Amino acid sequence: WAFWLDENGELINNLSNLKSRTALDKSLNKFLSQLASLKCENVKDWVAWVDRYPVPMVKLGKYFLRNKIFDTAITLFDSVIQMEPNFSAAAHYYKAGALGNMINWESMSEKDQENKGKLENEMIQAAKLFEKLGNEAMKNSAIVSKMKCSNKQGIIQIDAYEEQSKNLANLYHLFSQSIGDIFGHAVMPRSFENYSLKDPLTFKVHQYLLRDGILNHSVVSKQNMSQSEVKDLSCGYGVSVSDLNNFLVKWDAKMIKKLSRIQGRHETQFVSTF
Repeated sequence: WAFWLDENGELINNLSNLKSRTALDKSLNKFLSQLASLKCENVKDWVAWVDRYPVPMVKLGKYFLRNKIFDTAITLFDSVIQMEPNFSAAAHYYKAGALGNMINWESMSEKDQENKGKLENEMIQAAKLFEKLGNEAMKNSAIVSKMKCSNKQGIIQIDAYEEQSKNLANLYHLFSQSIGDIFGHAVMPRSFENYSLKDPLTFKVHQYLLRDGILNHSVVSKQNMSQSEVKDLSCGYGVSVSDLNNFLVKWDAKMIKKLSRIQGRHETQFVSTF
């Protein structure tokens, strides 16, 4: 309807002209006949209406998800993921929701276990994409800010874009954090920091919860780390990949209750490699 209005805007503005009115009536009748020819015997017929349009496909998938038509919802989300692999965070997220609704959490049959594995994978992919989108928004904000600083005379100083990018980044990071909350993540002393609670009190709170058995000590899990993540740690902390892999094998699924050291490269040696 919006596209039709846009296409016929000139005719609508000239309704006083008989020729324009005749052309508009003809166009409207054609548009209405096209609407009437659309099949809608079943809600699943709507899938054809949104084909190749990712945003409406996700919205329709959410409708099917709310109405417990899970197979059709998953088909739509899979199509979006295939079409837009770098912008399909929402599709991954809602696909995980559909899989979660298909699982019988009490009996946990073999099929349920399979769907649980798929659910976890979809949530991880969604978290990575949310994090990526958030980082991109922050980069865009920084680029525009730098351009403004270097061209103060030639650019109008408006902060709306930077604020919008920062808000988007915060929103994406909240989505990513919510997935971490679903899975459960490491609770550190800084997790308790707020306006009234600061270090070293947060450290004491953390130690008290560990001692009281409310929190568990950190456990190393090799299976949850990809090799690319190991390489990122290697570059970030100056520890060789082989040493990290040996450490993960040695401590896999074990608690670290004492300080363990890994031999790192000397600072000058580390810098020289880059």
